[in-house]
Amino acid sequence: MNTETKVEDLTASDDIEFKKKFYLILKSSLSGDEAAHKVLAERVSDDAKSKVVDIIVRSSIQEPTYSKFYGLLSERLCATHSSWVEGYKHVLLDNYTNMNTFEPAQLRIIGKLWGHIFAADYLGFELFENFRMNEEDSSPATRIFLKFLFQELVAELGINELQARLNEDYIKPFLKNLFPEEDLDDMRYSINYFTSIGLGVLTKRMRDDVSSIEEQEKKVREAERLKEEESRPEGPSDTWRSRKPLPSQENKYSKTSAKDRRFSRRDGGNSRKSVGKRSRTPPRSRYNSNTKSDRKPRSRTPPRRRNRSRSPRR
Repeated sequence: MNTETKVEDLTASDDIEFKKKFYLILKSSLSGDEAAHKVLAERVSDDAKSKVVDIIVRSSIQEPTYSKFYGLLSERLCATHSSWVEGYKHVLLDNYTNMNTFEPAQLRIIGKLWGHIFAADYLGFELFENFRMNEEDSSPATRIFLKFLFQELVAELGINELQARLNEDYIKPFLKNLFPEEDLDDMRYSINYFTSIGLGVLTKRMRDDVSSIEEQEKKVREAERLKEEESRPEGPSDTWRSRKPLPSQENKYSKTSAKDRRFSRRDGGNSRKSVGKRSRTPPRSRYNSNTKSDRKPRSRTPPRRRNRSRSPRR
């Protein structure tokens, strides 16, 4: 009886060799077209294409800055077959889910790479429904990623073209998570985010919606306040709310005014005779020559001398 023993490779050597082969292809190519030609020559199966795309993305973040080499390579691969597009979609969603594992410099490169692919129109804006811009569902890493993605879209397409694409009726339903339409807090958060990255023009429609919603809420609150005031019975405790003065105050004011009028008629139209303020300086005592103590003190200033000329006599 023959027994066969199955050996399972736990070292993942095949996977390592697969990644190494495509990594060397990328590093040995001088242009994106050359790299795409070499990758297509390997006849990669549809299931393994997402692995190749992941190698391309992770090779791009090893560069000090974003290189268009990887953007052109991605364009050539997506243009050959739709299976490559599906591989790029899978890797994009995986990158967005695990965005916290990348460093800030790598987030910048990844954002520009995916922005280039979106601008080339090989990935549709329908994928934006997976991106969320609110305080609860966003993180610093995802906000940095989206910042450079949209900035690359503006650099490739221009702000007018990008705005026109986002305003298409077909695309609007897929943008509700990025550009909310119902919750006021989420709308304000999204407006502040895009304004902070220099793309506040994309939030014009949201700003108008926020203004209209706030105006409606203000009218509703005003109507509720008026309804509450009308339904509230006026009691003794509400007398202070009246604008008219109390009776005692009114009589007091009226008596005072009548008294003032009597004085004004008596004084010929002037008010009461005002009594000047008394001086706090004590009054001077009269000089009495009989008493020595009351004598006027002599001045200590020496008497002036007559002006005598000091010039010698002639």
